[in-house]
Amino acid sequence: MKRAFSFSFVILLALEVSAQFIEYGAGLGSFHYLGDLNGSPRPGQVGLGGQALYKLNFTEYATVRFSLAYGQIQGNDDNPVDALAQERVHSFNQSFFELSTIAEYHFLDFRGPDTYLDWSPFIFMGFGVLKLGSPDMTKAQFSELQPVIPMGLGLKKMVGKQFCLGLEVGARKTFFDYIDGIGDSEQIIKDYQYGDPVTNDWYFFTSVSLTYVMYEIPCPFSYRPNKSLFSR
Repeated sequence: MKRAFSFSFVILLALEVSAQFIEYGAGLGSFHYLGDLNGSPRPGQVGLGGQALYKLNFTEYATVRFSLAYGQIQGNDDNPVDALAQERVHSFNQSFFELSTIAEYHFLDFRGPDTYLDWSPFIFMGFGVLKLGSPDMTKAQFSELQPVIPMGLGLKKMVGKQFCLGLEVGARKTFFDYIDGIGDSEQIIKDYQYGDPVTNDWYFFTSVSLTYVMYEIPCPFSYRPNKSLFSR
């Protein structure tokens, strides 16, 4: 996690120099997961979460954001859909941190000086690091730090000139199969494998955010040094 934070900080310093203006703020929302316990989203198995946001806007259409999120994911075999889940009777409640760097693309110019729009749909994709906090991870041969790929879409709307309200739905692709505590190498009941050996776990984040926009104010006069001061 420390290496991921250091790497993101270096990227942040390099990009901030060329950014036109920046934003910072926070968001709240809900997490849910798809995996061995849930083949489809279940409204009753939702965990709450939040995130801190820092954004660098290079044009009216392109933004790079850095976010640190904390949340919980949960699931269980209640109301089983097959005989395997009925025999397994498993549940989990997993807390985690997520550090990510994400590129956003806005389809409309909603913040330019000549636009009449104050909203725009957008898409995003990036790279992140997931840090799981459950002690159950020690039972498996997995690291608590795992790479993830965030992706999704959303809608932004300016509130006045300084605030931006955002709504987004995002998916996180993982590269391992143990968020829910069920892997592909667990015990076998009859001829059924305990976990799905083909697919990895996913989780999703639906959030509402509010950011404060800090525009760069240009100076109307170019700087000219007073040479008479140096001649004294």
